Amino acid sequence: MRCVERKELLEAIAGQVPQGTIRLNSRVTNIKKSETSPNVTNLELEDGSTYSAKVRLILDVLKNNV
Repeated sequence: MRCVERKELLEAIAGQVPQGTIRLNSRVTNIKKSETSPNVTNLELEDGSTYSAKVRLILDVLKNNV
């Protein structure tokens, strides 16, 4: 296990994926496997938008003063 600051983690991920593929500050309300593509997951966000992805990384980050 390695502790990494949030900013460093986001920069490392952002540097490896196409621009515009990362959404921040979004609340996922529903996660379902695609019925037509076994390797795809469908995500629904609180704002009603939906996304389909082969790879997904969902982080629940709590801002705590430790």
